[in-house]
Amino acid sequence: RGAGGEGLDPYILHEKDPVKSRAVNSSLWELQVLRKHYAPEVSQMACLFDDIITRNSASLSVPESLKMTNRSMSLAQLERRFKGGVPLNYESPSCLFPNKDTVTASLFS
Repeated sequence: RGAGGEGLDPYILHEKDPVKSRAVNSSLWELQVLRKHYAPEVSQMACLFDDIITRNSASLSVPESLKMTNRSMSLAQLERRFKGGVPLNYESPSCLFPNKDTVTASLFS
């Protein structure tokens, strides 16, 4: 496994040395997608790993500022303050489903 070739991922899962794992030749499309993530912390982390892999660096040290969990990211978002508040609706709705003829409205009536 991991020998390369058509349709095979060349990544060597059990290799201890990140440089010898052939991750650079792997299909790391997830990393490219995460570079454009809506959460800046996730995007920064993806860019950091992409830079490390591109440079073939054996050092995978992560700056303390980028060490995070889902919980820490959620708490940071809850603590943020927005200037002027966050508008939720352009106009105040008079009811949940204004069009009673939709399937969704019939399920919740």
